[in-house]
Amino acid sequence: MIFKAIEDINKHFNTGFTVCDIEYEGLRFSAPDNKKWISLFLIPEDANKEGESGLLKVICYDTSATLCFKLADEVKDFLDNAQFNGLSFDLGAGDGLGCLNLENGIYQTVVLFDMRTLNINCN
Repeated sequence: MIFKAIEDINKHFNTGFTVCDIEYEGLRFSAPDNKKWISLFLIPEDANKEGESGLLKVICYDTSATLCFKLADEVKDFLDNAQFNGLSFDLGAGDGLGCLNLENGIYQTVVLFDMRTLNINCN
């Protein structure tokens, strides 16, 4: 179910997050000229009779560390306690690495969101 959730997550971002371009896992993507975008990745963790859990890894890219952190905050605001289609998200947290200066004037930072599905048909 967690892997099926990526379709719902992509749809949620595609219809509601208009701040920048979005790179979806497994789909071709070319970085925009303005060098501002996010990448979404799903990392499954655990499954039990109560449901499944995982991480939504969002990588934010922009032209400075300040703008990168601002973009990360916009993603956090967008997903803050979001719930849809049986998914729930906790407030995002940085990965502890801060903001990395890549090449060609691009910076990146990572935000991780705990994600859960609930099995409502448990015995």
